[in-house]
Amino acid sequence: MMAEANRYYFLLLTIPLIIVQQLFTLFPVIVIIAVHLLLFPVPEAFFYSLTGTAAGSLLCFSIVHEFGGRYYERFWRNNRSRFARAERLIQSYSFYGIVLLRSLPFMPSNLISAAAAVSRISKRTYFFSTLVGNASMVWMLSLLSAPVWIGNTDMFVFYLIGYVLFAAGFVVLFFIDRRKEQFV
Repeated sequence: MMAEANRYYFLLLTIPLIIVQQLFTLFPVIVIIAVHLLLFPVPEAFFYSLTGTAAGSLLCFSIVHEFGGRYYERFWRNNRSRFARAERLIQSYSFYGIVLLRSLPFMPSNLISAAAAVSRISKRTYFFSTLVGNASMVWMLSLLSAPVWIGNTDMFVFYLIGYVLFAAGFVVLFFIDRRKEQFV
């Protein structure tokens, strides 16, 4: 019973590490997500991972929005061609663009947050797109790390089908939203 309670102490390390990772991309966040999935039941691990990634993304957005304008402009001048497509997605599709970018496992979260911070996206839209996008990211990285933490293939299939349904629902909402805009 005591050993089970001790695993919660790991959160004192892993949550701040996820937040730092969302600011500086020092290591792959998939490692901490896999640790959470090894230590806790899936819904609990998902919640802890989502909480840390969302908090870090919101902090990064706030810092760049308030203080990082000049640094970001210099970075963007030097890397514009490399990340121009991501910038267009955020500017054109705001909510959906951020969710899509966060769903791609190779996109650095801090760059998404920084690009959103200097764009015209509202803080409210950023907040909700970050929650949905980070849920997608945690789910995707959980699937990629499944061989490490998942015990049986039935659970993997259930988890995979859940993500496919989530992604399909998101795509349907996108097209419904775009169709509504055509008639406005």
